[in-house]
Amino acid sequence: MAPARAKEAPVPAPARFVLGLGVLLAFAAAGQALASGLKLPLPGPVLGLALLWAALALRLVRLHWIEDAADGLLGVLGLLFVPATVGFVQFLGAGAAWALWLLVLTAGLLLAFGVGVLAQTRAKTPLANPTLVATLLVAGALLVLAVPYAHYAQAVQPLTSLLAPAVVALAAPLYRHRALLRRQWQALGLGGALGTGLAVAADAGLAHLLNLAPEAQRALLTAPATSPVALQLAPLTYAPPALAATLAVLSGLVGALVLPSVLTRLGVGHPLARGVALGAVAHGIGTARAREEHAQSGAAASVGMGLAALLVTGLVGLLTRLGG
Repeated sequence: MAPARAKEAPVPAPARFVLGLGVLLAFAAAGQALASGLKLPLPGPVLGLALLWAALALRLVRLHWIEDAADGLLGVLGLLFVPATVGFVQFLGAGAAWALWLLVLTAGLLLAFGVGVLAQTRAKTPLANPTLVATLLVAGALLVLAVPYAHYAQAVQPLTSLLAPAVVALAAPLYRHRALLRRQWQALGLGGALGTGLAVAADAGLAHLLNLAPEAQRALLTAPATSPVALQLAPLTYAPPALAATLAVLSGLVGALVLPSVLTRLGVGHPLARGVALGAVAHGIGTARAREEHAQSGAAASVGMGLAALLVTGLVGLLTRLGG
């Protein structure tokens, strides 16, 4: 009788996180290399997302390799793009910087995000979103202390660098809910496409109605995507990254606040339909709202958010190519 094979020792949680982060960074780099090498008008991290999805489907990468890191990054996704959303202060003309204040504000970012999380826990409203609360607190401090955004952005660059692997990490929830995607792929795909299309049309119509500046109009083009994707697409649309990220956050907040009641009034009650609409229109914030309604809604919202990211990326890439 053959001796029993020894059980593989479990990998400690910190090591699993580091391994997963390394895999996500590798796919982000591979996506960037592919985008640069083939001169594709698509962000490298989004291509990395597609590559990771394919690798998971082909079992070249195991989900448990990246699960801890992906869940960790997506869990603090709002924190990762606060430095960029704060960037709208550069349009308000902050003055000279003090090095000590930069250190204080960098540490204060974590505190401000914590205050936002606490506010969201106590006040059950999308307006108490941690990202929005932290953005307003840090932006207010930058303006009061006259610290220019460029200096602050440089100080928090290590945090901002995690945005690329965070975008790639969206492949994890998409793969995790692959059974749901296979069973309902037609309904989810159509719902995600319609939701994203309506969001793009609404943003374009709003920009035209308000006669916004060209920079704001270009930034609104990527608002239906989650903020990290909007940031990655900003160079392609020639929109200010800070403005693109801020409008994406506001788009998600408004969608999460308004869309549930609109869907109810329209008689849309199925968890999958509500979830994919919330994820596609209100991305990360909408996904959190969908999870409060139903487990299936949360799963569908993750799919909708990923589809919206890919569809908006494809739309921007197409417009970029047509524009020459």
